[in-house]
Amino acid sequence: EFGLGVEADGLDPQALDRGIDAACEVLRRRLEQIGVRAVEVNSIPDSRIRVSFEGETTPDFDPKEILTRRAQLEFRLVDEGPVLVRVAEHLGEGALVDPRDGGIRIPAGRWDELNAAPMEAGLREIVGPRRLLAAVAEPGADPSTVLVQCVEESILLSGEEIETAAVSPDPDLPNALSVQVKFTSRGTTMLADATGRSIGRRMAIVLDERVVTAPVVRDRIENGRATISRGFTPEEARTLVRLLRAGALPIELRLIVERGER
Repeated sequence: EFGLGVEADGLDPQALDRGIDAACEVLRRRLEQIGVRAVEVNSIPDSRIRVSFEGETTPDFDPKEILTRRAQLEFRLVDEGPVLVRVAEHLGEGALVDPRDGGIRIPAGRWDELNAAPMEAGLREIVGPRRLLAAVAEPGADPSTVLVQCVEESILLSGEEIETAAVSPDPDLPNALSVQVKFTSRGTTMLADATGRSIGRRMAIVLDERVVTAPVVRDRIENGRATISRGFTPEEARTLVRLLRAGALPIELRLIVERGER
């Protein structure tokens, strides 16, 4: 069990509560991604977070690095071109291009192997120096496969340019939800430029090198307000809002208590 102190200078109590809620969501996902079981992450009084989990950890598991690393939220374009076919052919049996979702379906075990070591030379040559492979978060999907997208290295915007994020009714799908994102003044200019050059392409929202969602850019966005519309369920929409806030708020986590064996 670990205790984390939350440091957030200049935030009012409501913003601090939102930041702690967002940080809890990021920590849950981060631990689950490294194979930790029975993850419990809860906020407790005095601006603290309690983290407990079960499961074996590797010898190089560093709780301070895993738990206190600040969330890195980035907007990057997805490459859906011929590189996907070449990557799938290189990976071999079980790897299939998924044009509907703009990526490659890979057996989960194969993806774990790829992540366990530096990218093999042949695959690195195909992907190139200005792209990276990133898994896509798919709550409720078949865990035997992983959707992987080829994401461009260039960062269009960072989470620091997000002013607010909130759940709203989906304008296109009845009984579904979307997420409204408002950007800062500087972010508004950057978003207009990025979307104006990227109409028809997917723009991935990447958190901790994992794709949270990758909506298609429909129009140039000039007013600094973007709608992420994918027919979200209430829980999916709330989770996305928490993750967007995690990249936007100046939250720092500090390891203050460590109990039990690991």
